[in-house]
Amino acid sequence: MGRGSEISLLRGISAPRVVLPYSAQEAWAQLAELQDAAAHEAWAELAEFHEADAQLAFAQEAFAQLAEFHEADAQLAFAQEALAQLAWFQEASAEAVLAQLAESNATPPAPSGATKSFRAALGFGGVPPDRPA
Repeated sequence: MGRGSEISLLRGISAPRVVLPYSAQEAWAQLAELQDAAAHEAWAELAEFHEADAQLAFAQEAFAQLAEFHEADAQLAFAQEALAQLAWFQEASAEAVLAQLAESNATPPAPSGATKSFRAALGFGGVPPDRPA
């Protein structure tokens, strides 16, 4: 009897066996290689994802810092404008004070009338003005 007509105890009479181009061991090896390649590709994609995620976090942090910079720049501009207005006000106020001072110094003070030295101070004693001392 030839090899194709052997009797198997488990299967009964078997049909002639077809010889496959490679063995089961070769098939398992090829399957393992495919799984290994797929795992490496998955790890590479995961690493790319993590790199992209890190870059996104970095970009978001940079945008947040840029927004803080713009806010600080706006506050600085506001403070500079306030200082400029304060300086203008102080200069205008100083000019007004100088103008008033110059005007008050331009005319001599009005002469005061003669005062009597023996006049009663608020009615508390002293010599009356119509009586000689």
